Amino acid sequence: KAFEFCEALESVTFGSGVNDIDDSAFAATNLNEIHLSADNPNYTVADHCLINNEREIVLGTNQSEIPPDIKGIKPSAFSNRRNLRKATIPGSCLTIGAGAFRDCISLCEVALSEGIQVIESKAFYGTPIQEVTVPGTVKEIGDIFYNCWALENVTLSEGCAIIGDDAFSLCPALEKLVLPSTIQQIKSAKCFDSVQSPDVIALSPENNFYEMREDCLFERETSRLVLAFDANIPEATKIIGEHSFWRVSLGEELIIPGEVTMIEESAFHCTDTTKTIFLPD
Repeated sequence: KAFEFCEALESVTFGSGVNDIDDSAFAATNLNEIHLSADNPNYTVADHCLINNEREIVLGTNQSEIPPDIKGIKPSAFSNRRNLRKATIPGSCLTIGAGAFRDCISLCEVALSEGIQVIESKAFYGTPIQEVTVPGTVKEIGDIFYNCWALENVTLSEGCAIIGDDAFSLCPALEKLVLPSTIQQIKSAKCFDSVQSPDVIALSPENNFYEMREDCLFERETSRLVLAFDANIPEATKIIGEHSFWRVSLGEELIIPGEVTMIEESAFHCTDTTKTIFLPD
């Protein structure tokens, strides 16, 4: 973290003896230029990116374009590049590191190609991306879009299987979330804390694990309520899932249907208007 948060830093020159650069060495800087000694055996510069011998981007600038044969993007590689506006990431790039594009406040356009396998924590945190399609080669969606405040449309392609905690947290502009038939696990309803209406979720009817039922998201096999939007709990509900009513306004009275056999931890966390609860016999 040698130069982390040196926000006025615009240019860096690496000599021939530089052989190791920490992932966060230049995080939260506003680099425009990277210069490298011609006889440095450990790195190359292409398209305004510093690249190691494994063809991973170690450091990027406001002027960078992602080379088409790149194998990975290291954590914090583009962190806080305030004038970076577009990133097209090729399918040869297997991993996008944690916080790779964090706080790139002008990054409005991101294209993720089929072939990318792992996108690590908060890779696009705090960016103004408006629309994104996640390729099916990314099997698990973690908190990669956390605090993407302008994000309106997200499509998870066929092949995506797991939605992790906080996947779409603090995305208040979210208008459409397309979920494919291949989704097998939703780790926590908190990942939907910005989803204000069932109309936002477009779940494939061919999904064998989840379904929309009476404007609620359910696990098919167990009738476990995953996500609700109001106080009307469907009669067929057997399990009220963890955080399923996270910050839902329930009114003064809440009636638990007779079919319910379990209410999981924090199911009604932060529902602060309810005065009376009616539980089944």
